[in-house]
Amino acid sequence: MLKFQKSTKSTKAFLLIEVIITLVIISVSFIFLMQGFMNILKISKINQDIIKVLIIAENKISELESKTQVEILKSQTKEEIFNISYTIEPFKNLNLGELTLDINWIEKNKINQINLKTYLILEK
Repeated sequence: MLKFQKSTKSTKAFLLIEVIITLVIISVSFIFLMQGFMNILKISKINQDIIKVLIIAENKISELESKTQVEILKSQTKEEIFNISYTIEPFKNLNLGELTLDINWIEKNKINQINLKTYLILEK
């Protein structure tokens, strides 16, 4: 009988150690999982900003294409938190111009910038 009681105490102690180790493993896994979710949220915010910038750039390019004659070869505007500047450099003897579109914005003390180049048909 004495031997049976002794093994019961060691079994209870072993179970307590198992529970503590399991809780530690679950806690560490939860911490890594939460860090992963935080990184996903940061990446999602960056992607939202880039999509907004590309929509603004597409609208600006469409606006310039719809003009019959591009009078302004340099311009700077602001839309929401985005600073937009563009230059159009006409080619000699062609009715084409190289459009350079620069969009920048400041977020959390960091300057973000996207530069795009394309060609526009210029009416003479």
